[in-house]
Amino acid sequence: MLLTSKKQDAILHKKGALFYMDNQFHSCNFIVERMLTTRSTIGGLQNGFPSPRLAYIVEGECVCLSPDGELHLKKGDVWSLPAKKSYKSIWTATPYIEFYYIQYEVDFKTLNVNHFKKIENLDVYSDFKAIYESNNDFERLSYFYKIMSATYSLIADDNSVNVETIRPALEFLHLNYDKSFKVESLSSLCMMSQSKFFNEFKKITGLSPIEYKNNLKITKAVEMILSGFTLEETCEKLDYSSPSFLRRQMKKFLGKTPREIKAQEKML
Repeated sequence: MLLTSKKQDAILHKKGALFYMDNQFHSCNFIVERMLTTRSTIGGLQNGFPSPRLAYIVEGECVCLSPDGELHLKKGDVWSLPAKKSYKSIWTATPYIEFYYIQYEVDFKTLNVNHFKKIENLDVYSDFKAIYESNNDFERLSYFYKIMSATYSLIADDNSVNVETIRPALEFLHLNYDKSFKVESLSSLCMMSQSKFFNEFKKITGLSPIEYKNNLKITKAVEMILSGFTLEETCEKLDYSSPSFLRRQMKKFLGKTPREIKAQEKML
């Protein structure tokens, strides 16, 4: 079957949420999507996604290429893709393509997922399906953690990290992503020197403090635009310099312009 351009019959998605539990600042933000198409297709993203992704292949076959190598995916495989990992995917519809994937951010990314990996013979289809179909946030959250429990040891780095060392800075960023800050102030919150704090932050999150804040801002910008805010209103609220700059940032981080994101939302 000839490959087509990146044209999909349907992309359906649901969003996760930010949770506060037991009086502890606990972040769990995820998006679960379902792709269904009868067409072979080529996809991918040059700069990767800002958060890790985990997918379950229901039907179809795929070769996924990244700087780490290539994965040959088929029905029943789970596929882990780290944050900011460039990749290209070549899908063959046999007879059609269907897969679920989750883009997630949990516990300030302390899952420390850096592996581009295929996992075979892991029965999590019903859990992915339940997350997508449920309208209860906490039910969806429970299935999400069930999937992560089944996959964590297979996709996470062996080196453990201690998020407590930078938790004050992370809490500040999650509550003040729309404000300017100095690394010096964040390091003071964590009672570290600037150099030690910067290295520790990068080791734990995989991002610099500025990159981490930018990821939070762009996520909020998408939420606002999908909620009906104009690009100009979103810029003013989040202190972006101009609508054109925000448009470029969304294209850089997400691979889509605001118009493309809104068009995708209308397919629900």
